[in-house]
Amino acid sequence: MKRGSSSPRQGKKAARIDADISAKTTAIEHVLKSDDLPTAVPQSSRIMLAAGASYALCTVVEERHPMQVTLINNIYEVFNEIANGVKTNIAEATAEVDSKNKELETLNKQIEATSSDLNQATEGSNIAMQNLSVKEVAVRDAESRAKEEHAKRKANGKEKENLDKEKAKYTAIEDGNLKSLIEGLIAEKEVKKACAKLVKDMEKVGTDEALLASVPHVLTMRPENRKGFDTMVIDSVRADIADRQKKVDEKISVNLQAAAEIAEEVTAADQAAETARKEETEAEDSLKKANDLVAEKSNDSQLGAAAVEECQQTIASLQHKRTTAQEAAGSFQEVFDGLDFLVKRTLEQTLAASADATLAA
Repeated sequence: MKRGSSSPRQGKKAARIDADISAKTTAIEHVLKSDDLPTAVPQSSRIMLAAGASYALCTVVEERHPMQVTLINNIYEVFNEIANGVKTNIAEATAEVDSKNKELETLNKQIEATSSDLNQATEGSNIAMQNLSVKEVAVRDAESRAKEEHAKRKANGKEKENLDKEKAKYTAIEDGNLKSLIEGLIAEKEVKKACAKLVKDMEKVGTDEALLASVPHVLTMRPENRKGFDTMVIDSVRADIADRQKKVDEKISVNLQAAAEIAEEVTAADQAAETARKEETEAEDSLKKANDLVAEKSNDSQLGAAAVEECQQTIASLQHKRTTAQEAAGSFQEVFDGLDFLVKRTLEQTLAASADATLAA
């Protein structure tokens, strides 16, 4: 009995079914030949399985030869190994991402701590700088005061020198020509000359002119020839010189007392200046240490930021790796589903598919 001929539509539907089977087997062959998927089965063995895949899988369960079943089981074993490997790859990629995320979290906490340390170090540097400014002002003030006290001591010394010179004039007058003339110790031919010099010296120290007018007459006279008025003139001259000596001695006394006080002030000012300079040096050292700490913390911050950036880049790379693994797993799963369909395909399913194709036509 001859078979009935099929319609063109039925032929096209059957062809589509065959094309679907062919596409699935082609995808399976591609997986078996690939060297990018995780499996310990040598590629040469997988190529061998790929070569027979279409012949084994194009038959339904009921019509398979034991050798085809063995081949299908070997293919199934490879696919199961690949499936497990793909899952492992995804799990490992996920674990790497999670690990790096935890590392990033730790780095961010370190960045916060370093930032806080840097802020504190910067604040400490600012305080140290302000303190140094205060100490610099203190040094200037202390050195200025010391300079003033040294100037006072110099002026006091100059005053003492002038007072000593003034006193020496009075002593020279009293112990020189005045005494010699009063006691008649100068030779007669030198008396007028000595008296003239005495008058000139006394004019220089400010002796009253009226008193000086009587001096030549009295002092050029021999001591034994002097009368009461003459003695009164001499006493007046001596009193004038003595009064001037007393006044200069009083000034010297005041000067010496001031000198003692100034000396104490100079010592105190010098010590204050030295202390101020020492404190300034300590402040400079403190500022240097503070600035060194700022530089250290700034470097730590930069290193931390670089570590965070590197970690973020690594995470992005690992996420891409995981996404690639997930996409590969999805594509593989489609092929695996196709394999599962072909492995379990029965004659009944095939006939039903053909019937459906006929009805659809």
